[in-house]
Amino acid sequence: MEYTSPLDDKTLPSTPQLVKRAPIDLDPAERLNSDHVISTDTLVEQPLVAAWVDASLARMSTAAGEQGLPFVPHKLTPEVENTFWVNLIGKGYPAPRNKFRWCTERLKIMPSNKFIHDVVRSNGEAILVLGTRKAESQRRAITMSKLESKRVRERLAPNASLPNSLVYTPIEDWNNDDVWLFLMQVKNPWGHDNKSLLGMYQGATEGGACPLVVDSSTPSCSTSRFGYWVCTVVEKDRSMEAMI
Repeated sequence: MEYTSPLDDKTLPSTPQLVKRAPIDLDPAERLNSDHVISTDTLVEQPLVAAWVDASLARMSTAAGEQGLPFVPHKLTPEVENTFWVNLIGKGYPAPRNKFRWCTERLKIMPSNKFIHDVVRSNGEAILVLGTRKAESQRRAITMSKLESKRVRERLAPNASLPNSLVYTPIEDWNNDDVWLFLMQVKNPWGHDNKSLLGMYQGATEGGACPLVVDSSTPSCSTSRFGYWVCTVVEKDRSMEAMI
């Protein structure tokens, strides 16, 4: 099994915690040889986010060793020729914009796909467990709904872009509040403090407000956005301003 640590824009790290809990009740002989947890460092991440990811992956690795679980964390980075500054200064690319958004493909998608290809090459197949949710955006909901007809099992569908791999989306129907309730009520299985994660998202929200929603009038952390500190796709990086 291979799955990503969903530490990007609007998806919170509840998925690896759910998956981490699954093998605990299995007989050791039934457990998979290795579950790869991957997080892609674009090398232009916001420093606070990068530090949180490093600390989380380190704790995950330690806990997996102590508990005898097959979790292997990986921090991926883009190839040198695909890094932000090589493209911007070395190759003379214009700054990323909506009509020429070269950054996401080169900095995040390509390193992840290369890793997954390597896993498939070594094992014959892979299951990619993602924290994608329909509540992230209307576009995401439409895309996920279209893929439902191709599923081989509940929440399990072929990966259109990566042969011999399947995509599993365990929290696809969760909203932002479901994610936060889980993270705040269920102890982090590798000992990391989820409250520090809440504080990070609070810091990325204007006014520092990030309460657990109790009714439709209560604001949540849905406006928090973690992009690259050099991001030029948005006109105004409100989360960066709030964190500063």
